[in-house]
Amino acid sequence: MSKDVEKCKHIEAYIDKHITEELTLDGIADKFGISKYCLCHLFKKNMGYTVFQYIRRKRLYLVKKYYAPGMNLINVSRLVGYKSYSNFYRDYYKAFGRPPSESIESIDICDE
Repeated sequence: MSKDVEKCKHIEAYIDKHITEELTLDGIADKFGISKYCLCHLFKKNMGYTVFQYIRRKRLYLVKKYYAPGMNLINVSRLVGYKSYSNFYRDYYKAFGRPPSESIESIDICDE
């Protein structure tokens, strides 16, 4: 495994550990002692997706994991780190093609 890929794996592990918290490119870059530009370039080049694509995918997986019938979707979206329900709704709809209220119980989200 190359040094760059290894660093990206450490970044992924950090994101996984802090997924329910507010994550910013500046904060992640500072944690690893690199610039925001370097973080974005390094991650996309070595992982094939952006930092925010990774964060979104992980949060959507957690929504399915934490959701139980009858739960308020706004509260669930906040539990997994979304500050805004509209951002959650947009990400969910973009990923699955249906609104969460109509499909969250039937969506198959794989843990990657």
